[in-house]
Amino acid sequence: MRNWEDRYRLQLPAYEELKTLNLKLSDFSNGTKNYNNEKFKAVVLSIQGDYSRFSDFSLEVEKVAFTDSRLLELLSHGKPKLCNCIFMI
Repeated sequence: MRNWEDRYRLQLPAYEELKTLNLKLSDFSNGTKNYNNEKFKAVVLSIQGDYSRFSDFSLEVEKVAFTDSRLLELLSHGKPKLCNCIFMI
C-alpha cells in the first residue's frame, strides 16, 4: 500500500461485553470505494482516541475467521447468512 489513507476501514461501536460480530468485507471502505475482493495481506485492529487525552482501554479479540459467504449460504440451507469474516470483539 502506497498511501495509508487508502486502507479499507470499518468503524465499530465500543462494547462493554464480548460480542460476536459478523462483518462483510464489502462493508469496509477507503472513503472512495468499498472493498471488492482485492488481495490483502493483513487486518489491523486499532482504537481511535480523541487525539488530546489518554484513556485506559482494553481490546479483546478471539477466534477471527474468514469464510466465503457463498459457502455459508449453502451450509445454512438457503437461509442467507452473509458474512466474509467473523470477529469476536
